[in-house]
Amino acid sequence: MRTLINAMADTRPFPWNVVLVVGAGNGAQLPLLRRLEASRLLLVEPNPEQRELLARVVDPDRGEEVLDLAVTARDVPEVKLHLYSNPAFSSFEGATQLLEVLPNLEDAGEVSVPCKALHALVAEFGVDGTQHNLLVLDAPGQIELLADAPGVRAFSHIVVKAGSQPLYKGDPGREGLQASLAESGFELVGADPEAIYPFAVDAYRRNEARVELTRLRSELAAAQNRAKLVSGLKTELAAARASVSEEQARIAELERQAQALEEEKGRLVQELGQQSTQGEGAARQAEAQQKQLEHLKQRLNHLDEQLLNARDAMALAVRMQALRENDLEDLRKRYAELHGAHQSQRALLTKLSRRLVAANEYFQQLAGSGMLALEDAVVVESAPAPEKPRKRTATSRKPAAGKPAAKKPARKR
Repeated sequence: MRTLINAMADTRPFPWNVVLVVGAGNGAQLPLLRRLEASRLLLVEPNPEQRELLARVVDPDRGEEVLDLAVTARDVPEVKLHLYSNPAFSSFEGATQLLEVLPNLEDAGEVSVPCKALHALVAEFGVDGTQHNLLVLDAPGQIELLADAPGVRAFSHIVVKAGSQPLYKGDPGREGLQASLAESGFELVGADPEAIYPFAVDAYRRNEARVELTRLRSELAAAQNRAKLVSGLKTELAAARASVSEEQARIAELERQAQALEEEKGRLVQELGQQSTQGEGAARQAEAQQKQLEHLKQRLNHLDEQLLNARDAMALAVRMQALRENDLEDLRKRYAELHGAHQSQRALLTKLSRRLVAANEYFQQLAGSGMLALEDAVVVESAPAPEKPRKRTATSRKPAAGKPAAKKPARKR
């Protein structure tokens, strides 16, 4: 980088308005940068320790100023800075191939630092893109700020120290960087032959024709996009018109339906008036029915009570009937027994009656034959002195002692 800066200072083709140095370090390159004799020298160093050393050697009277921030292509308030044992290799993303190329390089941790996008920084300091401004990027790990095309176009020349191959995560490499700057309107105009591998130091110049071409390409792309947009809008417009026609037909149909609904509404209002009158009568009828319902409920409750009482009485009657049936069955059984005994007694009585009749006849025969003999004997004894005949009466004889009295023969019925 020293060779390119000295060449710019020696040839001095035009005075520099603003020189922005990203990765100014501790100020060791400050004498070389002062040879450019810029109106303003803005020095950016995100590493806090290096920035403290840099602030000690700047001369504000020469238009030199140290910026306490990092510059990126992102609009974020702060960014993480990866630190290494060599502060010049500090980066926004972790090192990859760089650690293989420089095996003695050690990771020194991370630190959060305030940052600002390049286009915002250019606007803040009023960098005029029509003047000769130089951007010096001496920080291989902070290449991403060159992706900020609006900010980059504020500079007429750029000197970049980058890896000849991707050294960090997301690093585009030298060829990718050249393609990116070419899209921003810059062309490669020189390279530092003394650059140490794996780094390359290149100088770029803004080509107004290329910038214009890039601008025209951008405008063409924008116009094509607008044409596509217009075509899409035309299609949408045609669809919208068709939709409007459909909506108009639908609106007309809805108006017809609305008119029909209005007519229906009028009819319903009329019916509602009639129903309102009927409703009053219905309300009175409902009230009467409600009273009748209450009466029926009371009657139903009374009937429920009567039903419960009837059920209880029926249950009692059923139990009494069961008892009566049991008693009747018992009486039937007793009657059957008594009837059987009566039949037996009657049969016995019949037999006894027959025997008594036979005995009566027998005793009568005996009594008849005894009376004849007695009469004969009485006649014989009373013959000498006839006596007045006595009336024959039935006499009872006292039975002899120890003998039972003779049974009186039963009269034949």
